[in-house]
Amino acid sequence: MIGLPHPEWGEIVVAGILLGPDANFDPDELRTAFRGHIASFQVPRRFMRLHALPRNQTGKVLKGEPRALVAGRANDA
Repeated sequence: MIGLPHPEWGEIVVAGILLGPDANFDPDELRTAFRGHIASFQVPRRFMRLHALPRNQTGKVLKGEPRALVAGRANDA
């Protein structure tokens, strides 16, 4: 989950979802599932489908790149 700037609230939560090529998801169902486990301000407002997480040569996730990827495609969610 990544926080993106928002003019009214300061920041909104965007969640990247890794799914198989034929898998689908319902954002409303995911929000409902999150609400039972985390605070309401932490529930993602948007979801973005990712094909893979960017990794370095040793296999570690590059944490700055998902933020840039989500920020660049925030309107796709």
